[in-house]
Amino acid sequence: MKIANGIVDTAIQQIIPITNTKARPRHTMTAEFITIHNTANAGATAKQNADYVVNQNEYKSWHFTVGNNEIYQHLPITESGWHAEDGEHGYGNRKSIGIEIAEVYGADRTAIKFIAELIKATGISIDKVVSHKNWSGKNCPRLILPHWDSFIEDIKAELGVEEVKSEIRYKKYNDRIHELRGEVKDLVVDVVDKRIWDITEFTNCVNGTFYWHHPDGTTYPTSILYQDGVTYQSIANHYYDFGAPQSVYIANKDDTVNMKRIKNLSELNLSNIRTVIGGLGIRNTLDLTFYYSPVTEGFKAGYNLKGVWKDFSDVLRRSNKTFIGYNKRLNKQYLIVLKNVTMAEAIAIMTDNSTGEAYDIILMLDGGGSTFMDALGKYVFQGQNTRRIHNIIRFRE
Repeated sequence: MKIANGIVDTAIQQIIPITNTKARPRHTMTAEFITIHNTANAGATAKQNADYVVNQNEYKSWHFTVGNNEIYQHLPITESGWHAEDGEHGYGNRKSIGIEIAEVYGADRTAIKFIAELIKATGISIDKVVSHKNWSGKNCPRLILPHWDSFIEDIKAELGVEEVKSEIRYKKYNDRIHELRGEVKDLVVDVVDKRIWDITEFTNCVNGTFYWHHPDGTTYPTSILYQDGVTYQSIANHYYDFGAPQSVYIANKDDTVNMKRIKNLSELNLSNIRTVIGGLGIRNTLDLTFYYSPVTEGFKAGYNLKGVWKDFSDVLRRSNKTFIGYNKRLNKQYLIVLKNVTMAEAIAIMTDNSTGEAYDIILMLDGGGSTFMDALGKYVFQGQNTRRIHNIIRFRE
């Protein structure tokens, strides 16, 4: 990043005209802080927010709008703006660079990289990166405040400052996208066999993998499932219908992760494995032979091996969906819930390669009414609360 006359060379220049004298007061500024905002305009892109701020002339303005892999600049960082709501002479307005982060998927991660580069270029220290709330008390940035400490830790990581603690992070990118991040060693499968509403003993969890009901209402897994020497299901049900293998997400005892397609749990060397979770394989950049194919894994309609018509293609329909993911560079696990998406939309959302926190491995766990997420002690995504499910996947605290 290079800065000349307050203009950042990595940003798209969409500067507020000097004739807009309310929005651009042209007060000289030597920035001492960086102030973080959310646009409070759910789903609107960075470009849409940028178009808005340069075409209005009220007492509102900021320096940068950040979206998914795009950054727009509206004021030179040598001029103050109106973004902190702390008055004409307040430090927020007169001494800080205002960054608005769009409420779209990927914007947080783009912002983290950009802020780290801005810190390097300006010499502003990481402890001077503050929230809008710091100046005015407003609940802003509304989507980042619940995980503010993790947001700062991620900037530190970009700066090369080592994270000193392991923690569970929850992010709500918008109403449709929720994510929990934790350590590989903390991943746990719990068999609950309860209605979602009755699962009160755990937090930082999502619904587990595919399952079905016995005649008495109790549940059982229909996907391969194993943890710490206990086998809950060794063969996926689709094998019996179509002879199909299943993708399994494997957490090893050395805290590494991989994904394979297998027909039977016996194909794996379980002495080195802590957890195996079956589902539908979506992505595996660590295996060049992997390809996404629901049909290959039995999620299809057709006559089964006994000549009976079966239709398991409903997993591809538009619905709520739950996934587990992995980033090799960070060695982090992710539990992800997406609201009301088709498989094509889900894949587009989760295969964004523009950031360092993209998922190398993605496995779909389940969807529909079973989908839920409990994060940091409360429901953040409530599925069909009366739905009885077999297992959950969570991060132990």
